[in-house]
Amino acid sequence: MPVGDSDSLGAWNIEDAVMLKFDGGQWIAALDLRNIQFPVAYKYGIYDKASGTFRGYEEGGNRICFEPATGGERAVLQDGFIRSENTRWRGSGIAIPVFSLRSKNGLGVGEFSDLKLLADWAVKTGLKLIQILPINDTTATNTWLDSYPYAAISAFALHPLYINLDIIEGKKSKELKEAIKSKRQQLNELAHIDYEAVMQFKMSALKELFEEHGAGCLKTDGYRDFFETNQQWLKPYAAFCYLRDKFHSPNPQEWGANRVYNAEEINRFLMPELRSKSR
Repeated sequence: MPVGDSDSLGAWNIEDAVMLKFDGGQWIAALDLRNIQFPVAYKYGIYDKASGTFRGYEEGGNRICFEPATGGERAVLQDGFIRSENTRWRGSGIAIPVFSLRSKNGLGVGEFSDLKLLADWAVKTGLKLIQILPINDTTATNTWLDSYPYAAISAFALHPLYINLDIIEGKKSKELKEAIKSKRQQLNELAHIDYEAVMQFKMSALKELFEEHGAGCLKTDGYRDFFETNQQWLKPYAAFCYLRDKFHSPNPQEWGANRVYNAEEINRFLMPELRSKSR
């Protein structure tokens, strides 16, 4: 509601103030300011229709309209926004790539499990917000070029770079655990992340774990539920990864007969038990 020093604006009497009307795009008021002396001083106020009370004027000094419209014309004044106190919540935080959250428990790179350490630190320092760079899979060339977090090959699949191998069930023989321990010491002593070395070791370890536990994992209800819920993106993603590695290229134009997307062909790449269930 605008109120000001002329009779058309209530003469600073809030009881006679003009109520703004919302036309679907903006709040407006049409005033007849003929036969008044310019400049005109005014301010906006906040009126609570529910309680029928005036809540107060906007902050800052009076607004001034200096130039009247000439005879037979209409002047349109755009005031922007009311100057009200901003009481919306604000908080400080940190934006960080997960790969930089290197800890003694990681394998040469920041991992998903290190996010808890970041959250604990944020609580201790009073930070309220945590923003991380994209964590989607970017594996295209199997080189350090894939380290760019914004070159995702999937909008859903997460990057295997951030998997903590200790959290995954390891071998009973302790061979893999010993290999992880040795590799961790080697990679964590580096001043910078060796992206290719981390990816090569983790992918090798994950394939080894799959050979040992994969058959049993595929039979679990948890995996079945995950597959059924996510197969819309999981199947083409898995097929892309298979064809990328088979042809040593992320470019579908170099995949021969598979260069054109074909749902039936993709389904053929699946393991028999998944193929029959997903039809």
